[in-house]
Amino acid sequence: MSAILFAGVLKLQAQVLFEYQDYDWDAKPIIQKIDTGDASKSAVILKDLRVFEFVSFQNNLITIETMHKIIRVNDDKGVEQYGRVYLPIGDGDKLIKLKARAISPAGKITDMDLANVKEITEPGNLPVYYQNKHYQIFALEGVEKGGEVEYFYSIARSSGHYRYGSETIQSDEPAYNVHIEIIAPDYLIFKTKGYNGFPHIANFSSAGKSFIKVDTAYMPGLVNEPYSDYNNNLAHMEYKLQRTSSSSADLYTFENAATTFSDAYHTKDPKKLKRFYKLIKQNKWDALQGETQIKAIESYIKENISEKEGGGPEFSDPEKILKNKYGDQVGIMRIYSGVFDRLGIKFQIVMTAKRKEKLFDETFDSWDFLEDILLYFPSVNKYINPADQYARLDAPPPEYVGNKGLFIEEITIGKITSAIPRIKIISPPPYTEIYQGLKTNIRFTDDFDKQNLDVEEDYGGYEDPSFYPGLDFKSAYKLIDDDKKKEVLEDIFKAVYPDAKVISATVENTDIGISKFDVPLVLKSKVSTGSLIEKGGNQYIFKIGVVIGPQDELYDNKEPRKFDIVSEYPRLYLRNISFEIPDGYKVENLSALKIDKHYIDGQDTTLEFKSDYTLNGNTVNVKVTEYYAHLGYPKEVYPIYREVINASADFNKVKLVFRKK
Repeated sequence: MSAILFAGVLKLQAQVLFEYQDYDWDAKPIIQKIDTGDASKSAVILKDLRVFEFVSFQNNLITIETMHKIIRVNDDKGVEQYGRVYLPIGDGDKLIKLKARAISPAGKITDMDLANVKEITEPGNLPVYYQNKHYQIFALEGVEKGGEVEYFYSIARSSGHYRYGSETIQSDEPAYNVHIEIIAPDYLIFKTKGYNGFPHIANFSSAGKSFIKVDTAYMPGLVNEPYSDYNNNLAHMEYKLQRTSSSSADLYTFENAATTFSDAYHTKDPKKLKRFYKLIKQNKWDALQGETQIKAIESYIKENISEKEGGGPEFSDPEKILKNKYGDQVGIMRIYSGVFDRLGIKFQIVMTAKRKEKLFDETFDSWDFLEDILLYFPSVNKYINPADQYARLDAPPPEYVGNKGLFIEEITIGKITSAIPRIKIISPPPYTEIYQGLKTNIRFTDDFDKQNLDVEEDYGGYEDPSFYPGLDFKSAYKLIDDDKKKEVLEDIFKAVYPDAKVISATVENTDIGISKFDVPLVLKSKVSTGSLIEKGGNQYIFKIGVVIGPQDELYDNKEPRKFDIVSEYPRLYLRNISFEIPDGYKVENLSALKIDKHYIDGQDTTLEFKSDYTLNGNTVNVKVTEYYAHLGYPKEVYPIYREVINASADFNKVKLVFRKK
């Protein structure tokens, strides 16, 4: 719907009546009391009211969103976090009402100056509720420790939020007086489901309207356990428009999603498929086969057509897109499917979501789980991620593995083509294909002042020496000027050896068309450092553990585990370190290199950190193997999982003692 509908606040308010139109805060607020157990928290939510009302406006349903929050800030961290307030406002949205104030512990009220509201495009690290939205931001004056921050607003949104969505009621902060309400015309009938101890959901109709109401006097904060799916463990609910009162047909189901998306992305008319013939012949794709053919098509589309938001044939018609070199998501998908269909390349559209953000629930038939699109090619068991410009046909992107997806396959019988939906797990590759290899040979100068290293690092599968946020190494490396590339490689090695002098550094297999599942990325260097040796009296301390780099630690994490263990992906680390014991010296504690922590599930070892050494003359060869064969483990395994994680941190601290014979 056009933003013209929101020509002004007064016009909108005059034409639209909504339940919370006259809602306001207390004219004379007082500082509220909280439980002593919550006083140690940086912030405590004292009121959390959220109302979403779907109302008719000029023959369209729009959303009126009203939010009211009161937050106690107990320390400097709380003041910093809530001294700024974020308003999620997208294109076409209109702010109807906004109030904000700070209340000091003594009761002094400082109202917000509306002139302080600014628009931002980069939200940064925000709470879960605010992620993936556009914002306006304002700073509050007068925010003090022990005081409160209060704000409320109403925003009219033009998009169809009423069809399906979710609300999270929990965070790491305790919350009091939580109220969530969804209001709609009573001809809209909704379905809901709560997760992780979500409070009772009241779903009823009254006075010509449908209501979904949730109330709870207190919701405890949830601690973010390491190696867990935190967002999915929070108390939250899903809702969807199930049907209208005039029809018994279910809406926004996985089955009708298959038909809808298949029809939108595929070209069914054989005559229209002919328009891709010229494109195929020009690029000689019909002379290629298998993965080479699929990658060539993907590379052409990603390198020649950019995705832009827009409306009309200019953005959705393949012929216009190929001419203009830009299009929207639907239009670009039509080019993919048109070329693949014309060439007879079988593929499936996969609708899913990033696992850490939304776990796919196949028992709740809703499009809210269908956030992202992948293309799956059964013949090679690999995926295309259309949204990633630099990725090429490969294993599923790591952010989706372990989640389920709606796999949409087109099947033709006679002259009838049907879209068949199947819900399947997006399985990760075996851990042996996701690895980091390290080979380091260390030579000491006669006075131990310097250590000269030959280093080779191999990165296979998802493993990556990523140094640029949001991009993997290959993608970022491609964008860097040639005269800066050596500096980038040096910085990677200096992360382990801060004083290092990088004598030479090279990188192999950087072509984004080469999968790291097929050929690893290889970094090689010659490095000189003085940081591995410390002198102590008549002996030298060799910090050999530093060679494997910094490691995660779970030493302080001894609380009983509440949730199952989930990592990004299965993984394997193979490290080999070799060095010569200088003539005239001996190593007194080589046994410190022997560590063995593992977990056996049935007959298989699925978790392990094992380090050992061999001594051949003066040559010491150290082999370190660490792996996590599964994506996740039951919470009962956590004590052993913690031991394995800490074993790598223990090795990182190993020091050998060189003493004269």
